[in-house]
Amino acid sequence: PDIIHPRFAEQLNSFGRLGKVCQSGTPGADYWGPVALEAGDIEVVKHTYSAFRNTNLAETLRSLGIETVLVCGLTTQTCVDSTAREAFFEGFHAILATDACGDSGGTEDYFARFNRLFGSATSVEGIATALKTTAPV
Repeated sequence: PDIIHPRFAEQLNSFGRLGKVCQSGTPGADYWGPVALEAGDIEVVKHTYSAFRNTNLAETLRSLGIETVLVCGLTTQTCVDSTAREAFFEGFHAILATDACGDSGGTEDYFARFNRLFGSATSVEGIATALKTTAPV
């Protein structure tokens, strides 16, 4: 609670989630199953819906010469959306992996709107195909 913005804390508290989400040590904050950090990986700990908000993610990506951000995850229209939109607003090419995002429904209109306004929304297969055809030889 000492890390998150008071307005965000107030919103979480309004539906009983303050202290239960978006902070280290709560369910869902740890790595899932076989996914873990490996040597050389960079970890950015977020305490709000966006991985860019109040973190050094944008600066880290720029320092590495990265121009494109691929976003996937759970709660498509909350955390995934917040991160993808902020990537766009930070000047990155934002790509949503449509079939690697999870939500309770209603995502087709969301993906179409994102594709039109903020970046690209395509399947993992579409992303892999694009990488194969555009990657340097």
